[in-house]
Amino acid sequence: MHIANTKDSAIYCAARYSMTHFSQVLPNGKYMVKLHFAETYQGITGPGQRVFSFNVEGHEFKDFDVWVKAGGDLRAYAKGLPEDRQRALARRYAELFAVFMKHSSVVTRVTFWGVADGDSWLNNWPVHGRTNYPLIFDREGKPKLACASVIGAAAPQAAHSVVPAQ
Repeated sequence: MHIANTKDSAIYCAARYSMTHFSQVLPNGKYMVKLHFAETYQGITGPGQRVFSFNVEGHEFKDFDVWVKAGGDLRAYAKGLPEDRQRALARRYAELFAVFMKHSSVVTRVTFWGVADGDSWLNNWPVHGRTNYPLIFDREGKPKLACASVIGAAAPQAAHSVVPAQ
């Protein structure tokens, strides 16, 4: 079965349904839970036909509709980077670009290795199945908080360096 919006359809071939609870015993430590969803049941043909709520360590997800979140059936939806990590990434980009701007007489270009998180070479590295979020646009091509940090750091100089379209 091919699942859109992912490079690894195989992880969506296992299913859990009709559950009242699920738990996984782990040693004490810090963990990041990444939820992956795809509507694979042929009996669901549109939004609102499978809506459910769940709780992960006190974080409540109410009226969750995989069809709506993923944009249809056989499409992957994975909950992305937590807000605190988004802010940390944005701060780091702001710090880096402040240094680049301070030394703009010698730093004339910055190249990103990819545009959106889904294109990053860090996905599946160093561990297969690992998902990474290093870039300034999310998997849907929407700007992340980090994008605003980059623009904000470059803004004082940007007005002088933008060449208008001919």
